[in-house]
Amino acid sequence: MLRLLPVLAVLAFVATMVSAATSPTVAATPDGRSVRLATFNIYGNVGHQGRADWVPDAVDEVLRPAPTALALQEACRNQAQEFADRLGGRMEFLTLMPHRCDNGADFGDAVVYRGPANGTAVRRILPGLDEEDEPRGLICVPLRPHGRPMMFCSVHLSLDPGRRLAQTTVLADAEAGRRPDTPPLGEWGQVVLAGDFNAEPTSRELDPLYDTIGAMEALGPRGRFAQPTHGDGKIDYIFTWRAKGSFEYTNAIPCRYSDHSLYTSEFTF
Repeated sequence: MLRLLPVLAVLAFVATMVSAATSPTVAATPDGRSVRLATFNIYGNVGHQGRADWVPDAVDEVLRPAPTALALQEACRNQAQEFADRLGGRMEFLTLMPHRCDNGADFGDAVVYRGPANGTAVRRILPGLDEEDEPRGLICVPLRPHGRPMMFCSVHLSLDPGRRLAQTTVLADAEAGRRPDTPPLGEWGQVVLAGDFNAEPTSRELDPLYDTIGAMEALGPRGRFAQPTHGDGKIDYIFTWRAKGSFEYTNAIPCRYSDHSLYTSEFTF
């Protein structure tokens, strides 16, 4: 039995090394702490006619543990509030089409977040109208997870490529200081812009984000994706810029209650 001890020790060491090599590791960021972030186009009116009775099951299916901040698109106000209630958080809503949901609720985008806000929410309407005069916009909430300022935003861009390009150009120009009437979101802290961009990874409509402000996406190099977020393509993103951190454990999680997957990542900053 004693002769086996050196062999067992070697095997234990090898097993430890294999485990370490195959287990994901969080990228080291000086003094950084990670937060779970997510974006989810919930198909709120077309798929659910404004009802919120499905939200508890969706939360249990794809949103446990609860993220620090969640961007919602195609949401009816009551649905966004139900997500906030189920996740033990708060909610800020951007009304894009008042009373347009089938149940009479406002239609738009939302940010659901845990913990207190660190200031007033920012709401902006982007250029262009889609079918049925639907505007596009973004809503941002200043947060302070782990004592670090972050501006977390939800956005839903146009279905039309030309309008999408105009919208990302406005966003990028504001962040680059080219629009004196629009303060850069970066003034509030680390910016995270999450949502449904309706554009594939190599689409030119994303050029302003990558080229003008050097945005970084949760999956890293442009064009890379392992799992689709809608159909067989990727159109949902989590961007940051002026980056002081890193993303890990980025994942697209299909949900039976939406035509989009939940898109989530751990952000260390």
